[in-house]
Amino acid sequence: MPLVLTDNLPASNHPTVEPGVITIILAETDMLDLKKIASTKAVASLEGTAFTGQAHGVVDTVLNRVASGKGG
Repeated sequence: MPLVLTDNLPASNHPTVEPGVITIILAETDMLDLKKIASTKAVASLEGTAFTGQAHGVVDTVLNRVASGKGG
């Protein structure tokens, strides 16, 4: 199922939601929390695209858990 991420903009600025699409609305604090999680879970000794790729994987995992309702 596709996942659409939005920020905390007013509802009039949100993308059109289609059937079968999950929308997660993130507040600024949520985005800060994601950055903190990614920076602590990604291996600090990695550099460049290796670190970025691992950080993206961490964020993807967290958002998928939120979307599935199986988050901690």
